[in-house]
Amino acid sequence: MRKIFLFGNHSNCHCGSKAVWQTLKDYLVKNKYFIVDSLDEADMVIINGEGSMHHNSRDCRIKLNMIETVASLGKNISLINTVWQDNSASNVGDKLKYISKIVTREVMSCKDLEQSHNIYSTVAPDIACFALNDFEKKEISIAKKSSLHKNVAITDLYSHEFKCWVQLQGRFKQRYKMHILNNYQWFELIKSFAASKAVITGRHHAICACLLAKTPFVPIKSNSHKIEGLLLSANANIPIASTANQIENILSEVLEGKYNHEYEKCYQWLDSFTINDAIPLP
Repeated sequence: MRKIFLFGNHSNCHCGSKAVWQTLKDYLVKNKYFIVDSLDEADMVIINGEGSMHHNSRDCRIKLNMIETVASLGKNISLINTVWQDNSASNVGDKLKYISKIVTREVMSCKDLEQSHNIYSTVAPDIACFALNDFEKKEISIAKKSSLHKNVAITDLYSHEFKCWVQLQGRFKQRYKMHILNNYQWFELIKSFAASKAVITGRHHAICACLLAKTPFVPIKSNSHKIEGLLLSANANIPIASTANQIENILSEVLEGKYNHEYEKCYQWLDSFTINDAIPLP
């Protein structure tokens, strides 16, 4: 039984990240890998990049240092489930060449790796997209069919002015049902979105939940190209709001069905992958 050390647990962020980590662990155990707590014990290391690998962030630098450490020990390294954007050559150095497999969550990250660092990667949806079991899928389908779809849901979004995640106030708080991802389990979030007319969100994982619920969404520009990249991966022409003032105009068009065909492209894109694509094993 091969021993694997996992790095990059973001479960404390919200239910989407928690679903990523649990799904990753469950998949490895199912495939007869043994997850160890010590790097010294491991035969190989899997690093969950998730939404951290952009703009020379602190978490990005920590993971790059881990790659360097693992490489010095001569162990196999994979970087999976990752965004990649605008990480400087001075920070990256030659660390990426030690990685045997890189899986990005969307095509813009894949392109950045190739153009900026001459590194090849593959693309697969976020691991949380493969977290549901058959019972949960059935429950979501029932919620979709039985709901009156009266509410429009909304999540928090990234404020480029304040450099943090915020909740819109005023009319947005009054008109739309707020969903804070930390207050939900992954399955319950998707089920709630399935019962909604649409979802307004700046969260990548909330869009993943919408794809699983097959519910249209109004995407809002986030702190990296992860949302633009997801839509480009699906070749879906859905407008992205860059300011709060644009949200309700886009929402009106969404509710009129203007982009229904584009959402279908997103659903079909997700359905074209399996968990094997997101978590390639040697």
